[in-house]
Amino acid sequence: MTADDPAVVLEDFTQIIGNVPAEICHILEELEEKEKDIQKLLQKVEKENHRVQRFIKMNGSMMVDPQAEPNGKEVRRLYDDVERLQNEKCSLADRSTRLVSHAEYIHPFHEY
Repeated sequence: MTADDPAVVLEDFTQIIGNVPAEICHILEELEEKEKDIQKLLQKVEKENHRVQRFIKMNGSMMVDPQAEPNGKEVRRLYDDVERLQNEKCSLADRSTRLVSHAEYIHPFHEY
């Protein structure tokens, strides 16, 4: 049997279509994990925001916070990480959309 043999093509096709639900589940798990990572990063940003608010409340807004610059750089890094993770989530979501679209094109889920 060759690669052009209809039996081989049908077997490959069946295997690919059969893997779509598992692949979608895997993508959803990855999306969930990335969202958890994002929430952890945002909690760190929120913690720093509360620290700054406490500093201002205790010392006034005219007092220079000695931790402002290094912590500001850390917050920017955290936001960069959040943006990177969000972009990864978008890529995963696009991938799942393509998988479902291809599967639906091959075997329509809706009958009109």
